[in-house]
Amino acid sequence: MNYKTKNILTLSVFIIYIVLVIGVAPMFVGFGPSGGFEKEEILKKFMFYLGIAIFSAVGIVAVYVYALHHFKEGDEEITPFLIHNPERGIFKNIKLIKNPITLIFLSIFVFSILGVLSTLTQTFFSEIPKIEQKFTKTADVFFSAYPASPSETLGLGFLVMLVMLIVGYYFKKHNINKRNFIFIIIPLILIISIFYGVINHTLRYSDSDIKLLTVAGFWGIQGVLIIIFGSVIPSFIMHDVNNIFYKLNKLFSSDLVVSVTVSVLILLFVIFLTYILIRRGRRKNEK
Repeated sequence: MNYKTKNILTLSVFIIYIVLVIGVAPMFVGFGPSGGFEKEEILKKFMFYLGIAIFSAVGIVAVYVYALHHFKEGDEEITPFLIHNPERGIFKNIKLIKNPITLIFLSIFVFSILGVLSTLTQTFFSEIPKIEQKFTKTADVFFSAYPASPSETLGLGFLVMLVMLIVGYYFKKHNINKRNFIFIIIPLILIISIFYGVINHTLRYSDSDIKLLTVAGFWGIQGVLIIIFGSVIPSFIMHDVNNIFYKLNKLFSSDLVVSVTVSVLILLFVIFLTYILIRRGRRKNEK
């Protein structure tokens, strides 16, 4: 698969994912038996985050289209292709990270364990929309993360890729050594991510009890994760898991949350291990 085809395919899969988790799934839950959208405030929140998602998705597509015409193979170190391009990340030699499916599993494991620790300490890193919801607890947990979490993270992803495009183009135009790119882009993205996160938090959750320093750290980590992994997957899952655990702790006891999480993680580990064994078996058969 050539350079352009790979990035176009990655972008296409990502857009399908965004449509499903920000558009289709929330509408299914909202208009379904839970009746979430019968409450006007919830419908307004959905439309607000849908607007953010559309704007950010269009922005990312524009960045990709522009980059595909102005960068070529060999420019990978300075390109903004960060939906899932682990070859340009710091952990590019780790095979499990190169595969998006295994990276999803690993991200869920790591951030769920952090979610358990947050449950035990009652320390969370991001607020969620506060709405008096009158539907099932399952729908309540769902709306704690979707579409707010992926919409906000998508906005960060667009901002990171836009900055990468601008800085990368400057490096290419002035023929600057590409090895210096990572030392400039990481602190720059860290600052921009913190700025984005704090502004978003201040505007959306002005009555939150969460300290701004904690919020800054949360969003700063998200931005840096995108750069060092060369993928938005860890950042998206980190935000989703945080919001879900935050809501679970509002609805259920800490002991129940921890017990269910451990059980689910054991099940996921079995599925993950089965997937790895099947992949290895296929490779041996191909040889």
